[in-house]
Amino acid sequence: MDKLSDLEKTGQKFPDLVLMDINIPVINGIQALELIKKHWLYHIIPVIIYSTSGAEQKDKCLKAGATAAISKSWNFEQIITFVKKVNIFLKNPEVKNLNFENEDEIDDMET
Repeated sequence: MDKLSDLEKTGQKFPDLVLMDINIPVINGIQALELIKKHWLYHIIPVIIYSTSGAEQKDKCLKAGATAAISKSWNFEQIITFVKKVNIFLKNPEVKNLNFENEDEIDDMET
């Protein structure tokens, strides 16, 4: 939130998306996600949770407004594939959230 506030104060461009862990300092990722999604200006920024947390925590994140929740167990190629698919998502705002658990689901998304 501090970084987003700094961008707002200086008039700099906001990020196209936020990639965030659930376990972060000061407040947890779900609390940070909720703050982002409740903010009058930041709420439009897609937030992707990248974590070792289980399905229950990922579901909480999606309910709190996360665009997607992905696992840290993914290998580098899976992450790169996902990032490419996120670029497609950013160009198609009618898609509300992405919840991919494995690379097969990522490949099923239209390119």
